[in-house]
Amino acid sequence: MDRDIQNGRKYEFDNYKVLLIILVVFGHILEIFTMRGDAECIRALIYSFHMPAFIFISGYFSRNIQSAYGRALKNCLLPFLVFNGIWLVLNLRTGFVDVFMPAYQFWYLLSLYIWRITAPSISRLRFAVPLTLFISLYIGCFHEADRFFSISRTFVYYPFFLLGYYMTEKTVKRIRSFSRLAGAGAVCAGLALTLWLNISGRAPVKTYENLQCYHCSGIGNLEGIGIRLLTGIVAAVILLGLLNLMSGRRFFFTSLGERTVVVYLLSAFFVRFLRSAADRLGVTADIQSQIGLLLAVAIPATLLIVYICSRKWVVRLYQRFFDGLARVLLKSES
Repeated sequence: MDRDIQNGRKYEFDNYKVLLIILVVFGHILEIFTMRGDAECIRALIYSFHMPAFIFISGYFSRNIQSAYGRALKNCLLPFLVFNGIWLVLNLRTGFVDVFMPAYQFWYLLSLYIWRITAPSISRLRFAVPLTLFISLYIGCFHEADRFFSISRTFVYYPFFLLGYYMTEKTVKRIRSFSRLAGAGAVCAGLALTLWLNISGRAPVKTYENLQCYHCSGIGNLEGIGIRLLTGIVAAVILLGLLNLMSGRRFFFTSLGERTVVVYLLSAFFVRFLRSAADRLGVTADIQSQIGLLLAVAIPATLLIVYICSRKWVVRLYQRFFDGLARVLLKSES
């Protein structure tokens, strides 16, 4: 495998995370301006795999049981409570914060906390992956499973977390040993199928939100199960294809892969500010109606937001804040 290693970093995964965080921010900028037309197709291509891939990587690096228990509170739950609370207060303009109803993109940290503390036990079950896959399909039959405590997304994405959790370095090497042509073919085939599903109306962008039940999406349970299974398989094919293609070399941007959580959290506020600025300047309607102008705004804005949020001093402030908060709120491990 063509991989440089320094301080135990696996640069293929750092490069992978850089790609994914760029897609996350880019997709959210498109979403905050428009959910129709060409932008919807682009978002469908991104959303079809970017969170499953992130969750797969999170699972891969969560196999240390002590780390999973010892750091989940500090690295997942506390940031969720802080940023979710700030977002709700600022955007809903209310003094009441419902911590059981994750807002915007902050659901990921709550789900990640649940995955990390439960995976060591779940992984002891026989057929854990097929079992969680069954539940991820079955939960879409119930209206009650929605945003509350991120229940729907936690179960829908659990198989991807376990896929990474079970993935060994030997298996990663085997995947990366296949020809790059095979990896590119897998990614292209998955994206082509995603595009067809979107254009045909079988899997619109909302399909990938995994929030509402099948009936709320206007389809029956059996059809919904089939579509969710198909899109899940497509996501797995794309993310493994990208793992095959990802370079293991260290580039000038590779270090950003260590800071993606900070970028993920802070970018929400920058994206919101971008939309507010466009509204104040009176250019929102123009951006929404012209895909070329939308891309001309979204691409440089994405790169700028990722650059700002990934600066070392920003990451240090983030770490110091949550280190201090953890010392105040959490008991020291004896």
